[in-house]
Amino acid sequence: MDTVWEVFHGQSLKQLVDDAHQDMPTPYHATHVSVQYLNNERVVTVLGELDKEE
Repeated sequence: MDTVWEVFHGQSLKQLVDDAHQDMPTPYHATHVSVQYLNNERVVTVLGELDKEE
């Protein structure tokens, strides 16, 4: 299975999660989102898996 990960950081959790889902490279889709609070900002890590052809 092909997997990619993206990391986003900032103050607005809603914006970070929205960006994480929208910025996932095509043809990947987000499968796991992890949120941490480090150094006075939120860090969102998103794992994406390759879309399966039907």
